[in-house]
Amino acid sequence: MLIEILLAIAVSFQFFLTFVSQEKKWKQSTRKYSLLILGLILLMNLLINSFSLRMAILIIISLSYMIYFGLKRGSGGQKQIAKSSLPRRSLKIFGILLFGLFIIVGMLVPFYVFPIFELPDPNGQYAVGTTSFELIDNTRDESYTPENDSRKLLIKVLYPADAEDIVGKEPMKYWPEEYPSVLAGYAGVPPTSLDHLADIDSNAYQGVPVSDEKSSYPVLIYSHGFSGFDMGNTILCELLASHGYVVFIINHTYESAMTIFEDGNIARYSYEFPELSESEWDELDPLYDQLMSSNSTLPEKKAALTDLDNHIYWRGLQNSLVTWANDTVYLMDQLELQNEIPSLLVGKLDMSTLGLFGFSWGGATSGEVALLDSRVDAGINMDGIQFGHSNDLNLTVPFMYMYSDSEYYSNDNMNDVPFLQAENTTYSVTIEGTVHQDYSDYTLFSPFLHDIGWFGPIEGSRMIELMSDFVLSFFNLHLLEVPTTLFTVGNPDYTEVMIEQRNV
Repeated sequence: MLIEILLAIAVSFQFFLTFVSQEKKWKQSTRKYSLLILGLILLMNLLINSFSLRMAILIIISLSYMIYFGLKRGSGGQKQIAKSSLPRRSLKIFGILLFGLFIIVGMLVPFYVFPIFELPDPNGQYAVGTTSFELIDNTRDESYTPENDSRKLLIKVLYPADAEDIVGKEPMKYWPEEYPSVLAGYAGVPPTSLDHLADIDSNAYQGVPVSDEKSSYPVLIYSHGFSGFDMGNTILCELLASHGYVVFIINHTYESAMTIFEDGNIARYSYEFPELSESEWDELDPLYDQLMSSNSTLPEKKAALTDLDNHIYWRGLQNSLVTWANDTVYLMDQLELQNEIPSLLVGKLDMSTLGLFGFSWGGATSGEVALLDSRVDAGINMDGIQFGHSNDLNLTVPFMYMYSDSEYYSNDNMNDVPFLQAENTTYSVTIEGTVHQDYSDYTLFSPFLHDIGWFGPIEGSRMIELMSDFVLSFFNLHLLEVPTTLFTVGNPDYTEVMIEQRNV
């Protein structure tokens, strides 16, 4: 950030010199040395930050200045413009002003489209520690490798720590440096557009001790979206850790954007969707309409869900749901045994208080495991269609379905089958002004993307606040029995939120 500011100042100074009279004796030497400084700053930027789209326009301007004035110096100095040539002088002034506008736009636009931001501070009573570990499930083959390797998982952990244990330490970076270019590819923007994400500090500190304030802490397990990043909801997970939860984040290998293992090997997203004929695509829309319509009866919705389960498009994804659910159950097994986890966590996990949550396909995974495994005490599905066993099994633990209000992806009727059949407290929570991807940190990445409709009109910081409040309050209520009025219909502090409840 400092180098970018210095580069902007150097370019602006060159623009200032353009207005200085040609007769000023100090101008030429000043320009020569300032161009040298500009060149050094430019070189530092390229060496340290690589080529960043955020500063591409300034870099182009810098190079243009250096080449232009270098050529003028090589051709014997600047040509004087006759004082009597008013049209030429007016044209020059117009050109200078236009060029100045170009500089201003060049400096401001990158910061608006992809601004540097800070992660919000978690508001809990604890500092946040972090660690990671790998698990190998020798009972399952890895379907994506020809060698039929055993299924291998990377697990990241965020946990409550004491403030005195982070004094003098540097927090971990928000994202690994390999992630931003992959996300840029998903978004269809140049590869370096989001490189600054790897320079942002998180609020978590590597390897610090788990807080001794309590003997053990409740456990949460988070799953990302299909083809998504394990750290896509870092802000939410840090917040939960600061409030006394140990949060395990599963990276579902080969169906996440990428998995970077401890030995440096990288497993990249490898799922291939089937190629559908036009008639097969046409079969889907009526089924979606029937599933999501408020006019459909429960038997009609169950029939639509069954037909979607059996459709070629979703058949492969159903196999993935089984894999992700098994990943989660295997992690739960190891957390109970406590022999494959980092030593700093041993004895600190209250496995009698266990919640699951996830975004999109990760949310569907949470719902599936909650249906199948009695160890789960509560769960949340953030904007994912609930496939799997939701047609033939009923939820028996508290559960919350959260929705965007985007007509393109989802609505609050799409999970009516498990919602209406639930035997325990269940919530349907819709946040107005959102689209699917707003249920992640991405909602903070760019106000410009909100303006052009890639994200919802809701302000990113407000979305993070709403999502955090409802997830935290749900788990506090149903895992720790902490009372809340958050789910009161018509709550004046949450006018963007629509709530429906069952079995309260």
